[in-house]
Amino acid sequence: MSKCKSKVCNPLHLRGIEPIPARPELKGKCQELIITEDKMRRYMKIFLEHIERGLKKSTHASSTIKCFPTYVQDFPDGSKSGRYLSLVLDGNNLRIFLLNIDNRQYTLDQKIYSVSQDLMTGTGEQLFHFIAECLAEYTKEKGVHTDSLPLGFIFNFPLEQKSLRIGILKSWTNGYSCEGVIGKDVVQLLNDAVNKREDLKINIVAVANNTTANFMVCVFKDFETKIEMMIGAETNCCYVEKQVNADLFDEPDRGSENVIVYLEYGSFGDDGTLEFCRSQFDKDLDAGSTNVGSQLHKKMISGIYLGELVRLAAVKFTKEGILFGGQLSDGFKVHDKFETRFICEIDADSPGVFTNVKRILNNLGVTNATEQDYNDIKYLSQCFSRRAAILNSCMITVLVRKIGYPSVTVGVDGMLYKTHPHIHSILMTYVEGLLKPDPYKFKIMLSEEGSNGIGGALIAAVVDKNRRKITVSDIPEDTQETEVLFERILEEPPIHQSFVLPISETNLKPSLPAIQVPHLSSISALDADASFTDILDNNIAGPSKELFVDNTEDTERSSKVQFVDVPEVAIVERAPPVTEDNTDEEEDNADSTAQRRRRKKKKKVVNPSVEDVWKLYY
Repeated sequence: MSKCKSKVCNPLHLRGIEPIPARPELKGKCQELIITEDKMRRYMKIFLEHIERGLKKSTHASSTIKCFPTYVQDFPDGSKSGRYLSLVLDGNNLRIFLLNIDNRQYTLDQKIYSVSQDLMTGTGEQLFHFIAECLAEYTKEKGVHTDSLPLGFIFNFPLEQKSLRIGILKSWTNGYSCEGVIGKDVVQLLNDAVNKREDLKINIVAVANNTTANFMVCVFKDFETKIEMMIGAETNCCYVEKQVNADLFDEPDRGSENVIVYLEYGSFGDDGTLEFCRSQFDKDLDAGSTNVGSQLHKKMISGIYLGELVRLAAVKFTKEGILFGGQLSDGFKVHDKFETRFICEIDADSPGVFTNVKRILNNLGVTNATEQDYNDIKYLSQCFSRRAAILNSCMITVLVRKIGYPSVTVGVDGMLYKTHPHIHSILMTYVEGLLKPDPYKFKIMLSEEGSNGIGGALIAAVVDKNRRKITVSDIPEDTQETEVLFERILEEPPIHQSFVLPISETNLKPSLPAIQVPHLSSISALDADASFTDILDNNIAGPSKELFVDNTEDTERSSKVQFVDVPEVAIVERAPPVTEDNTDEEEDNADSTAQRRRRKKKKKVVNPSVEDVWKLYY
């Protein structure tokens, strides 16, 4: 007889669970660890509500899920080739990567430098001087120290990101306590250190965290990737959001209409909304922590805490006489002595096999354990690891629905996901069950080792691609004012942005003669490598300190114009139709009628200050 597949006989919270013959008394006391389907649906509803609040400026501060735009709008599609650098500072290692991309293939070279304890606890100036020194050594070894290659900076510490190139350090973690860095822009600090060296030329084009970097690698491998999730010591994710939904995102759309949003949900439930799925063990763990009342969600799902939760439960049931004959070993008395990796090893034992659980209990000083004790410890490990996996499944389900794509790939990284024998299958089972009856298709893929370094270089590649080539949409036919569209690149730090200014706002007199710029309709592309002499000889936009509008007789409109970076300033001008005025007209003796022009009054345009450009960009 086939097994019944109905929801009554096979409820969602029991699917895929191998029954463990734990003591009924212990099972009864662990019922609060079971996430029923009703709890899942309630959890998902609250999770979505807090994401929506976190995306809005007006409610961002009140949400326990912080939604931050990463300012990454575009994704690697295999169309970009070249060499790119990536720098990863994470823990006591500094890793430098050189990625050579050729269409959809790449080769990777990397070198690891050890960050000493003195540097981790010294001054910020010392740390960033060391980083610049390592960059100089590595790029010289590879022969690229004078190539000014684009670099993506993966800085895996809490950042308040203001743009692709501005990341303000909020706090140090992972043993770092360098003075003079908190509250500062880490990109600027690195730029300052790099600029002090004559043997190093690089272009730091972006700063990002591990999750965003891993996301880019998964997109490179599978363009349907829309979510990247960390399931390990860190608990966060990023996903593709529509720019119109991300109130905190304040930059122009480069054409994708999307932006990667980074979610910090460790504090989800700090407002009391998750009390329905917290257990007494969670409350005991929180009471003994150094941050009581905060990061409550992280304390339920992070690999940092799962082992301690099992230890607390084992201690409680031993004191109640359920486990180990009521005798508590010295190992179970020590905080964090039961490590999360023990859960992964115990869950790897097949039903009726106790190889790993015996070894672990022996190491903890338990010498009187029975076979029933082994089963009970296996059951406790399963309860906590499965609960964490189910809550991660709920979050994935919410994001798949919110994104709305018919087919979504989810990238997952983190040691808990990589080392636990069943978490992948739990995620697949529960996401599929929770998505029904919606017709979404999904798959889950592992982020490969070293993804953050590769991802940093891929971010540099897409940023560099957009910096060098921008498509400008057609200006509407009913435009009533002369508009000036220009690009400007500031040197410290390098900034690239497009503007449209009405002529009514640009009426200051230029202090220097301006280089005459051809009309918009005559521009197809600008040579980024043109010399100043070439620019003058060929009458194309070049490095002018002033902006100058030259109204001409040519009123032809072009639907699109493409151009690439030029030194300092490139200007293209759109003029409205000019009314005939015989008093101002004289004919040119040139042979070509196309060169006949009206004598015109030259309208003066303000040259925005660095401060103005900075404000507009950020």
